[in-house]
Formats: sequence, C-alpha cells, structure tokens
Amino acid sequence: MFLTHIEHTKWPMTVVDTFNWFFYNLEMHVLRQEEEDGERILLHYMSRVWANWHNSPPAKQFNIALINENLMHSIVCELHSRELGRGMAW
Repeated sequence: MFLTHIEHTKWPMTVVDTFNWFFYNLEMHVLRQEEEDGERILLHYMSRVWANWHNSPPAKQFNIALINENLMHSIVCELHSRELGRGMAW
C-alpha cells in the first residue's frame, strides 16, 4: 500500500525502489523465522529506521534498504531489557 502511494505522489523511482528493497530485506530477514519476538523486533526496527530516514534532510538521507544489523541488535537488547524490567517486582 505504501509503495503504491509514494508512486502516485511522484516520488523519484530511485526512492520507490529503495523502499521496495527495504521491505523485501525485512521480509527476508532471519528474525522473520523467530516465532516469539522476530516480528516485533522487525516492526520496531522498521519504525525507527523509517522515522530517521524521513526526518533526515534530503542531503543526509541514507540508503534505507541496507539493514543495520548493529541497530537491529540494539533493538533486540532494548526490548529484552524492557521485558526483564516488567518482570521484576520492586
């Protein structure tokens, strides 16, 4: 749906292609196979990266299609840390 909308708003085809690869790479990511948290981790990643890309000035926009595995790992740690914090009764 998103790709269709950005095509209709006349975004450059290079940007449309980049987003196409972004979603494809997330769909094919190894975390997709992880039943318990994979989907949630990928959604957090997608949300954060898309917001960072969208809020960057055009000259500073990065290739969103390239998966940043360091950021992905950071998000995994962040989400697991939140879960551990909820489980503790103080």
